[in-house]
Amino acid sequence: MPRLLSICLLCWLTLNPGVAQPKAADDPPPVVRLVRLPAEGVVLDQGWKWHAGDDPAWAHPGFDDRGWENIDPTRDVPLLPQVRKAGIGWFRLRLRIDRSMHREPLVLVVEQLGASEVFLNGRLLYRFGRVSADPKRLQTYNPLGQPLAFRLSDEPEQVLAVRFAFNNRLPYLKFASRPNPVLRLRLNKTNQQTAEVKLTPVRIHDYGNIGFFLSLSILHLALYWFNPKQKANLYLLIFSVANLGLAVVYIYSYETHSVEKRVYLQAIIPVLFAVSFIFVLTTIYSLFQQPRGMVYWSLVGFYLLYIPFFSQLYEVGPVLGMFYLPLIYYAECCRIALRAVRQHQRGAWLIAWGGIIYLLSNGWLILTLAGLLPNGPGLVFQIVSYEIALLAFPVSLSLYLALEFAFTSQSLAAKLVQVQLLMEQTTAQEQEKREILASQNERLERQVTDRTAEVVAQKNELQATLTELRRTQTQLIQREKMASLGELTAGIAHEIQNPLNFVNNFAEVSAEVVDELEAEQQQPNPDTELEAELLRGLKQNLHKIAHHGGRASAIVQGMLEHARSGTGEKQRTDLNTLAAECLQIAYQRLRAKHQDFTCELVTGFEADLGNEVGKIDVVPQEMGRVLLTLYSNAFYAVQQKQKSAPVEYRPTVRVCTRLIPRHVPEGDAATAESNRRRPGEEAVEIRVSDNGTGIPEAVKAKIFQPFFTTKPPGEGTGLGLSLAYDIVTQGHGGMLSVESQLGEGTEFTVCLPATGGTAVT
Repeated sequence: MPRLLSICLLCWLTLNPGVAQPKAADDPPPVVRLVRLPAEGVVLDQGWKWHAGDDPAWAHPGFDDRGWENIDPTRDVPLLPQVRKAGIGWFRLRLRIDRSMHREPLVLVVEQLGASEVFLNGRLLYRFGRVSADPKRLQTYNPLGQPLAFRLSDEPEQVLAVRFAFNNRLPYLKFASRPNPVLRLRLNKTNQQTAEVKLTPVRIHDYGNIGFFLSLSILHLALYWFNPKQKANLYLLIFSVANLGLAVVYIYSYETHSVEKRVYLQAIIPVLFAVSFIFVLTTIYSLFQQPRGMVYWSLVGFYLLYIPFFSQLYEVGPVLGMFYLPLIYYAECCRIALRAVRQHQRGAWLIAWGGIIYLLSNGWLILTLAGLLPNGPGLVFQIVSYEIALLAFPVSLSLYLALEFAFTSQSLAAKLVQVQLLMEQTTAQEQEKREILASQNERLERQVTDRTAEVVAQKNELQATLTELRRTQTQLIQREKMASLGELTAGIAHEIQNPLNFVNNFAEVSAEVVDELEAEQQQPNPDTELEAELLRGLKQNLHKIAHHGGRASAIVQGMLEHARSGTGEKQRTDLNTLAAECLQIAYQRLRAKHQDFTCELVTGFEADLGNEVGKIDVVPQEMGRVLLTLYSNAFYAVQQKQKSAPVEYRPTVRVCTRLIPRHVPEGDAATAESNRRRPGEEAVEIRVSDNGTGIPEAVKAKIFQPFFTTKPPGEGTGLGLSLAYDIVTQGHGGMLSVESQLGEGTEFTVCLPATGGTAVT
């Protein structure tokens, strides 16, 4: 129990150094007198007055500041809560300087954690940053001890006023013995040492760490590059980079003029601490192949939980993270290393001694910070203790890994000798194998030659089979065309039947009228009016016979135009008329086979499909074949559905055409009308839909493949839609697509360029 109390007392003394070395706080006199300036200058830390707020009149030397609060602005941030709370205020100091120094040029060395304007006897000397009560407009600036020259006035009493703004939103930190004054002004002569930024032991320590950890990082990067299986080199590389980052952050944070940058850079420090200690612990576990159990993960989680509290504890947080918590990590590393020593593991004593040296040096450093041991001039003892503690363990780990690398190299050299002996034995065996392989190669070459001859024969046979298949495919395509022509002929015959019936009927009526006229003329007293009436009727019948004969002739002429092979060149074609004629032909063709079948035909044609009314550039014979195929499939689908559908089902086939203009923003009607007439930027769409059986998804994926059909044998060859797809896409640069819902119907869409020039995509 007494030992535990002693440890707690030691920690309390370390975190509260002001208790270990109490100072008397006497009220400063109203006027500070300076008779001479020593070589190191004078720090103005007494006689200051403070008042929160902002009033330019407070810079005037005659202002009465006796009611203001006495203050020492060189103290740390937590010891001046009134400054931090106010945000903006004024410091005033009255100086009575010996007249012998009035003629000498003096310098003022300033360090601060805010922004300030320095006045001497009401005259602005210097402005550091931007002073403002608004944190958004405030710009802090630390001159970092830069000497600023000025001259005293002839008045016996000099009044130094500082308008000061403090950013109370920043998480300020203090690291060990590094000073952190709110405002520190030092008065000195120009011919004496004035620069505060010089090569101090602290800076030598920081720059030395940069060089050391940079070299260590390069070393372990090289070791890991040559031996990536040794993960300890990778972990030590990360450890070295983290410590290199710490050294860089230390230097830059204390050499940057921006206080905000300094504070935010210091916020990175706990993360780098965590990476450093966690990976040095991971290195030990990896080197000695220790399982990462509860102790390892507890230590890792403990430090990760500590990171958010680092910047909230001012001086306590850095001291805990830099000195006390690492004791736990390195104690665990020493425990594992000592266990390895007891197990006679090679080189483990190096790491154990490194850990012991760290624990001793860090313990000495903690006692020095607590004031229980002397510190020496310029913090020498603290710096030496910290440097030994910081470098002892990584140096021991690096030596261990270097020895392991040397042992591995020696082992590899011995194995190399063994390999050479084995290679000599293997060479003799290889020579014997070569002779065996040579004989086997000869036998294989003969077998390959024989096999090649067989393959060539099979190739020729397959080539002949392929030629026969192509010939058969051509015959099938011709058969499909002939079957289509036969169905077309049946449709034409059925279409011509109607006008022929009219011709026959009117011819019979006309013969009866002629007989009646001859009978009347044989009468002794013929009736002239009746003869005239019969002649008029006969004339009307002849006109009707001529009309229906012309209709039959027109049908035959149109069918001949569609049936002839043509030149294959595109022509200006009335697409609406072509679609309507093909629809009637396909319907009459099916009616010729199934006279009891009826279907509702619905058309919706847009008149303006091209540059001329209703005409676009297509090959009419090929496009007619496409339309006949789509119509035939539609009629077949509705006919099949009618066989099993309810009585109220009405087969319906729809065909519509429309012009698709290019995209135009909404509301721009004039541009839309202009673009409708611009060639090459419109497409014509033909939709053929039915309310038939629909197409399953599995069938729809293969519907345009050659020789694929769902019709019973003898009713389809599977070439109709394949040929239609080739005609639309390859012959006309268009698109042919299908949408279907099983049990509801199918819709085929043909999309063609309106001018026949630009392909549709």
